[in-house]
Amino acid sequence: MVTEWVAAVIITSALILSVVLSYAGFLQNRRAIQSVEQAAAQVEKSPQKEEKPKEEEKPLEEDPFQNYEQLSDPFLVLVNAQVPLPEDWQVTPRMVDDEQVDLRIYEDLSAMYQEAAKEEVWFWTASGYRSEEDQQIILDRAVEENVQNGMEKEEALKTALRTIAMPGHSEHHTGLAVDLNDVSDDFEETEAYRWLKEHGADFGFVQRYRADKAGITGIDNESWHYRYVGKKHAKEMERLDMCLEEYVLYLKDKGIT
Repeated sequence: MVTEWVAAVIITSALILSVVLSYAGFLQNRRAIQSVEQAAAQVEKSPQKEEKPKEEEKPLEEDPFQNYEQLSDPFLVLVNAQVPLPEDWQVTPRMVDDEQVDLRIYEDLSAMYQEAAKEEVWFWTASGYRSEEDQQIILDRAVEENVQNGMEKEEALKTALRTIAMPGHSEHHTGLAVDLNDVSDDFEETEAYRWLKEHGADFGFVQRYRADKAGITGIDNESWHYRYVGKKHAKEMERLDMCLEEYVLYLKDKGIT
């Protein structure tokens, strides 16, 4: 009898414990569910962060020479592969050696030649003003020479354009540019070139196409090609170490028109 009674007690206790544990688990689960519900409600009540609009991609910087407007100073006229000679440009020719230049540069060009001669440094004008027809002949000749040297026509033209501008886009059309002496890379090794580097700006002339500015001008180094910009501008370009493309944009940024 005692054994049966003990067994009954044990079974009853186990049942009670099972019920208690089940109820405890129920409460724990209910609390967990309530916590989740409360958290969800809190999220719904809290203000939603506004998504920041995506920043628009900035357009690439526009080409500063697209639709370029010339400065009012005629000595700063810009002519390059992107900017053609102004349609209303006028040249008043004057002979120097066997070449024509614009009358506006004749006095300073002659004075420069004369001053150099005093130091036994000699200059002569190999090329001055050119018409568009003359420029086309020179370009065609260079292309033909490149083709004869084994280049395809497209490559021959591309190579020629490194030193020869397209008709309508040559500084020689302005009458403000001159090619000096032998028109060769050897000119850079001469006393005449060294003299120009030191004194050219005093007479208003700058080397138009330098090796370190080829990425801007689009023209390879031409130690023989000098451009008249006027004494004031030549000295300022020299001080700032700027080519003409850089200088005209620099003046525009300063509000000069």
